[in-house]
Formats: sequence, C-alpha cells, structure tokens
Amino acid sequence: QTKDDVILKREQFAGKVAIQTEAQLQQQLVLVRGAATNNVKAQKLFFDGEVDQVERAILNLENKVIDFEKETLNEAKAVEKKIESVEKKIEMEIGIKQN
Repeated sequence: QTKDDVILKREQFAGKVAIQTEAQLQQQLVLVRGAATNNVKAQKLFFDGEVDQVERAILNLENKVIDFEKETLNEAKAVEKKIESVEKKIEMEIGIKQN
C-alpha cells in the first residue's frame, strides 16, 4: 500500500465515522424533539385540566355567593319584620298609656 492509499483509506474511514456520527445526532435530535413534543402535550393537558377545575371552582363559588346573598336577604327581611312587630307593640303600649 502506498502512502496515498493509506491516506485515502483514512479519509474514507473518517467519512464513514462522520456519517455515522451525523446519523446518530439526527436520531438523538428526533428523540429529543419527540420528547419535547410529548412534554408540551402533557403540560397542555395538565393545564387544560387545571383550567377546567378552576372554572368549576369559580362557578361553585359564584353559586355559593348567590345562595349567601339570598340567605342574607331573607334574614334581613325576617329581622325587618321582627323590628316592625316590636315597633307596633311599642306604639300600642305608648298609645294605651297615653289614653
């Protein structure tokens, strides 16, 4: 083998190594890209689920606020009626005592 043959074989070998390395890098990039895509999809599903839970919690809270307002209004009406009743009794007593 001549010196040129040895150099040629080394270049061929180096070329094959470079091609193999490039192919391995491409495979790794495909794996990384796939993992990143799956990660993004998983995060989206997670956050979509969180958004649904937050929306349900807000609706639940809204319903509880409405119920609380109704209860408070009913209690206020009951107190108002009680006050009116007491006022009438006082008026009657005052009216009786004045006559």
